[in-house]
Amino acid sequence: MDIIEQYIRELISEDAESRGAMSQQIGRDSRWDSSFSIVMDRYALTDLELYKKMIGNGRILKKAFAKYADRSFMNSLTTVHWTNSEFAINLLKSYKQGAAKDELSTRAYLRDGDVEKGNDIGIVVKGHITLLANSMDDIITGSGEMYRTYGPRRTKTSGANKGVGKAFNPEQYAARKILVLDKEDWSPEQYELHDKLHLNNEALVDNWKITRVLVSPSKNDSNVTGWRMERFESAVKHLGIDVPVVGIK
Repeated sequence: MDIIEQYIRELISEDAESRGAMSQQIGRDSRWDSSFSIVMDRYALTDLELYKKMIGNGRILKKAFAKYADRSFMNSLTTVHWTNSEFAINLLKSYKQGAAKDELSTRAYLRDGDVEKGNDIGIVVKGHITLLANSMDDIITGSGEMYRTYGPRRTKTSGANKGVGKAFNPEQYAARKILVLDKEDWSPEQYELHDKLHLNNEALVDNWKITRVLVSPSKNDSNVTGWRMERFESAVKHLGIDVPVVGIK
């Protein structure tokens, strides 16, 4: 057998072994509820019991992920939180007030050069990835505001740690690449918007720091693009956040 082919087979085997071990760890936890799945809008959750279930399942899933994830691969990824201008300004203000200990939902990219236009503003962060899924719809983590609302005591001490609103039978985490443990699992879901494909994966990032602010161009008005650049250059300077504000094509 060709040496390269043998090497690839070994990688695939190791990859499947890691997913299998992770699924067994999830299955051994009697608290895991594989039937739990949120059917409502993930940004409109207002039920305390749902929040508790999300936190419980999320804790189990993240513990298994932490044990088997390739940390060097996680550290190599570029993670971006895409949002609109107003939310981005609020995030910058919260960052100065200690929000970096709250887990942040981001889109993950293999390289800086892979980052494509998302919403108006992209906050590039670097931190500890606690969960990475090929599709954000396979974990449904919800909005950070929900966790701050329903867990104020937890938020104050250890930050707003996100949970998961969708669960699978443990064996499915072995059979399918739902979670990304390493490069071999990387197969991000994509969606089409304006005739371009965009990633639909999700990485939860904890203890993060902002490294850049990305400004997407306005589709029809260059003046809007310039206004965004000036606004965020002024914002980071006013808040004392020493990061570059750059445009993205």
